[in-house]
Amino acid sequence: MIKVDIVILYEKALRELEVATFLKFYFEKKYFKKVVILQQNYDKLYIWKYSPKIVLIPFCYQNRSHNIYFLKWRDAIFVNLAWEQLLYKGNINAKTPKGDLALSHVYHHSWGSNNTQRLINNGVKSDLIFENGNLSLDLYLPHYKSFYLSKNELADEFNLDANNKWILFNENFNWAFYDNSMIQQMIADGQDAKEIQQMIEYNNEAFKKCLEWLILFLNKNPDYILIFRPRPMTSVDQIKKKIHDFNLIIPSNFIFNKSHSVRNWIFSSDFVVSTYSTTLLEAAISGKPTFMLEPIPIPKVLNVEWHAYVNKIYSLSDLEFAFNQTIFNNNELLDWIDKNILSKRNTIQNLIRFIFEKLESNTHPNKIPLKSIFIHPVKIINKELFRVILLVHESIKFLINRFLNRIDKEYKFDYSMLKNVDKMIQRWNITYKRTSNDQ
Repeated sequence: MIKVDIVILYEKALRELEVATFLKFYFEKKYFKKVVILQQNYDKLYIWKYSPKIVLIPFCYQNRSHNIYFLKWRDAIFVNLAWEQLLYKGNINAKTPKGDLALSHVYHHSWGSNNTQRLINNGVKSDLIFENGNLSLDLYLPHYKSFYLSKNELADEFNLDANNKWILFNENFNWAFYDNSMIQQMIADGQDAKEIQQMIEYNNEAFKKCLEWLILFLNKNPDYILIFRPRPMTSVDQIKKKIHDFNLIIPSNFIFNKSHSVRNWIFSSDFVVSTYSTTLLEAAISGKPTFMLEPIPIPKVLNVEWHAYVNKIYSLSDLEFAFNQTIFNNNELLDWIDKNILSKRNTIQNLIRFIFEKLESNTHPNKIPLKSIFIHPVKIINKELFRVILLVHESIKFLINRFLNRIDKEYKFDYSMLKNVDKMIQRWNITYKRTSNDQ
């Protein structure tokens, strides 16, 4: 068993690996701490290889998704980075922490006071909440920017014309792609079935209308390029099938791309559009013209407070005007961001200090109680024996599913991204040296 200081479990590589690799780079360079990065769905057998002091997890709504890690690493401190916090009525029940383990034995990273209060109202102990800010928005600070490729570098890599105007469309029609098993799981986690149907219908109708507008615009404006970027959980093939089902024909300046992170494309694009994707908040922070497409009224079940402050596009003529204007501002949205999810700056460094304090603290928490980990009550005298049996069983089941290729296919790409970790660490090292020399 190899003792390490920190294990970082990530779900979606394009959303989380930049922060994960920076944390690894910084902790190992500045504090000489050993950090391991693992994909949570594919690297489960590493529970037998590593013994961490701190485990960072991407979410913690209940213990189902990380049960094997909780079981094996009971001595570790678990910190929920909570990559999704701007929740709407249609997903808030499914994505709110539940159960004794999530409420009483895991630290929760919070973007701001509203989310903190939501956690407290739901039963999370206040001393387990670290209120900080949005980690993704922190990456737009000047001292991180040189980590990313330039527009010319992206153009060369993907054979695009850097002289054209680039429109980045961040797809967020998630409810148009969930399969029935996912829907049933969400209903079991507390979502209303009628509201789910409403969201599915809206997403399909809005998706088709947005595509029709964008295709018409691109056909009339060949000097614009649309970079269509599927959300982390949606594949390019799924998008293409949906477009085929809509009987739409895409023009040559309509480009699908899921390479690199959304931040790299935001930095290089001339305009950023989406429906209700939170990447619009990132685009506003970056200073890019930012627009929310609303071809049909967004239902209340999907509405979030920040939607009221973003520039809206309600029609094809609005879209044409937006992409041809020279004066714009995101001031109202930026004000909302400052007050709600970026009240503190340097959030990544704040997180590093929080983790380091936990590593150095002598007040290590007690083991996570087994009664908090078991999904179902265990009527057995020796619960520790049951824990070992369950761990072995889960590990064998994982091996069999991997051999039979039954592990979630949607995470294969995320797992494959581990091969880029060393390269990303090298880029962070170059960025760090460059920033140090500039100061």
